[in-house]
Amino acid sequence: MKYYVLKIEDMQNALPTEIKDVFIRILHSIRKYRQALGKNKNSYLVVNIDEPYAVEIFNIMHRHGHTPCDDCLSKESSACDDKCVWSELYKDAQGVPDAK
Repeated sequence: MKYYVLKIEDMQNALPTEIKDVFIRILHSIRKYRQALGKNKNSYLVVNIDEPYAVEIFNIMHRHGHTPCDDCLSKESSACDDKCVWSELYKDAQGVPDAK
């Protein structure tokens, strides 16, 4: 896994204040670390894979080399198996019928 995505509303509702405070300090430390390396502040687009347009987004990302499966789709690998959500999107994009 390359990224963690957390819904802010879930964090606000599920976590006690002391844990939220620690989390904010962690984010601040990571931001300072990235700045020290000269990296830009990143913004990300998050797409829920159960959305009807997810396959289209996958195809665009895959064409530009930005999917987790780029390595495992080009060779045999245990990193991308039937439990991988990207594997399911790839099958959908290729028109492979669902085995379920």
